[in-house]
Amino acid sequence: MNTEIATYTIGVIGFESTERRFLRRMLGLAESCQPSFKPFDKSSGDCPHLIMVDADKPGAMHSWHRFRRANAPRASFSPVFVGGNPAKLPCPEPYMLQRPIQTKDLFTVLERAVTEVHGFRARPDDSSGTWRAPGVNALVIDDSLPVRVQMRAALNSLASRVDFADSGARALELMAANRYSVIFLDDTVPDEDAYDLAARIKKHPLQGDAVVVMLTSSSSPADRVMGLLAGVDNYLMKPIQREMFNDLAEIVRPAAAI
Repeated sequence: MNTEIATYTIGVIGFESTERRFLRRMLGLAESCQPSFKPFDKSSGDCPHLIMVDADKPGAMHSWHRFRRANAPRASFSPVFVGGNPAKLPCPEPYMLQRPIQTKDLFTVLERAVTEVHGFRARPDDSSGTWRAPGVNALVIDDSLPVRVQMRAALNSLASRVDFADSGARALELMAANRYSVIFLDDTVPDEDAYDLAARIKKHPLQGDAVVVMLTSSSSPADRVMGLLAGVDNYLMKPIQREMFNDLAEIVRPAAAI
């Protein structure tokens, strides 16, 4: 059985572009984990280890059957069917996800699939007993001590690492030395305009792929337009509550278009 760090490729069939981007972002959270997952590159000429199929679309199911017939002789892969109605998911296929996709459910199914289909086995010391979003390093930029305490309580059981900055200058120091998956940014940073800082984060050589979540007390349409132009991906309303983080996927999912 495979006990080394392994990377498994994930192909998708039938998903809309918004959900494709969401899935790609979720897979990016697992880049430094065991096992790790990444989107399948069609130019490789190989087959993905797993296929995620939009079971809500008949056309996608037909495409999956064609793909399976064409590639079954030369590859070992397994489908993960995703649908909004569990009664309509194709049984007896063992790997199924119900919409809306939850982060924990996604990685639970993917890890079970690569274990059962591809023989992956985690190292004995990899189990911590507490599920955390794989590979998530978070930075919180806020000068309010109560907010930092709330954010620590909310993220402690979800992220692999959480750093804190009480100013834009300190945030830039941390960003120069670390790579973050998600950056929570207060909309009233004391020493810098928050939207300018958000734009700098998006252009940062280490943080360009980080999800930027604005922490705000009142998010007006004008604020959201400014945030969109600066590259803000989503918003969290203060006061911060633990329940807001029941699914980290909802936090890092890009906000709907205005």
